[in-house]
Amino acid sequence: MNATGVWKTLSDSQVEQIREAAWNHIERHGFVVQHEGLLTLARARGAVVDEAGGRVRLHICGNITGHLPKIAELGVDMIDVDFLTDMTGIRQKLGPGPAILGNLDPVKCFVNSPPQDVKTGLAECHRQCVSKFLVGAGCEIPPGAKPDNVRAMAEYAREAV
Repeated sequence: MNATGVWKTLSDSQVEQIREAAWNHIERHGFVVQHEGLLTLARARGAVVDEAGGRVRLHICGNITGHLPKIAELGVDMIDVDFLTDMTGIRQKLGPGPAILGNLDPVKCFVNSPPQDVKTGLAECHRQCVSKFLVGAGCEIPPGAKPDNVRAMAEYAREAV
């Protein structure tokens, strides 16, 4: 958002510069789980939700591709997958349990693309997930999303059943 409160869409080269800077940072400093008890804590919190009859939905921003096998151990009901995560083989990495939601680039698909691109992207995510796929963006629907693109997402959900 700029100083006047207007959302600005980044260019592809700006997005690429941000990605490159983030990867350079990770390569220099590494990616470390800061608290080894996190998995135990997450399982315990999920068990409380399960006991109450609820469902556990997990969303972690960013590329979690390398962490999918550990995430599978959490036993969550649904994993909301950010668009930076590689969907190749995701069902094998997560196992048959969790539903998988998302994985479209929200700005690219909902702000900058035609409606057919939304449907094409969802079809590819659906194909990669094999089963238990929930239609959704790779994070949230951003401000400035084209109404026709949001409708295209809803249409895909109805047509894919």
